[in-house]
Amino acid sequence: RVQRRQEQWTLRVDAPHSELLALLRYMYTDAVDLADCNVEALKRVAREWQMPAVAKMCESVDDERVVIPSSTYLADMRGCINDAATADVSFEVDERVVRAHRAVLVHRCDYFKALLDGQFREASEGHVLVNDVEYNVFLAGLTYLYTGSIDAANAQLLFDLLYVSDFWHLDE
Repeated sequence: RVQRRQEQWTLRVDAPHSELLALLRYMYTDAVDLADCNVEALKRVAREWQMPAVAKMCESVDDERVVIPSSTYLADMRGCINDAATADVSFEVDERVVRAHRAVLVHRCDYFKALLDGQFREASEGHVLVNDVEYNVFLAGLTYLYTGSIDAANAQLLFDLLYVSDFWHLDE
């Protein structure tokens, strides 16, 4: 059951703490440490949460080979960019709106931490006007923050991303 209270979501789950942490770890990292869990309880919760990859992994624990499903993490994170249903901050870039997630930006980039978590107006408004970066370059920068990867096929885009990485104070 999910309830929304003043910009904070509360999820009530009937699951042991260690299994809940294992599923959350999987959702954020694509990795599960089955040694720390009750595998049957984890399988039950994975089925309830409609996470068939984790349930299948739990079913194969007693087999000689544990089935490790292919990762969907990068695709899942790419799908979060510009997702109006879950985003909590927006950017206006080249007269177009780009939606993102404050938590991802704040934890991946010191520039966005200062902008969205500090005393700037944008922190309370949740909307940022971007004047110095083109739309496709801004999206490529967000893609890097969300996935840690970039499309290296476009040389001009790579060059423009150097500017963005310097402006956003990215060390990587």
